[in-house]
Amino acid sequence: MDKANEDVIKKIQLNGATITLLGTAHVSKESVALVEKKILSKDFDCIAVELCPARYENLKNKSWWQNLDIYEVFKKKKASPPFQPQW
Repeated sequence: MDKANEDVIKKIQLNGATITLLGTAHVSKESVALVEKKILSKDFDCIAVELCPARYENLKNKSWWQNLDIYEVFKKKKASPPFQPQW
């Protein structure tokens, strides 16, 4: 296992099966790249995804963004600017 990824990848044994847990951060390019690498390796029998309740609802409700109040998102600090200028 790559030393740089030791903290986000854990392998466990359960009833004769090896389960690989991959911690992710959806806002991290490195995390996305690691997930893509693992999926493209095809070294698995199945993939399971854990979602928080809000993300799960957003997947079920395809028009969730139509009801989104963008001002509330920023007010509750659930979003950040797309970039931060380096002055």
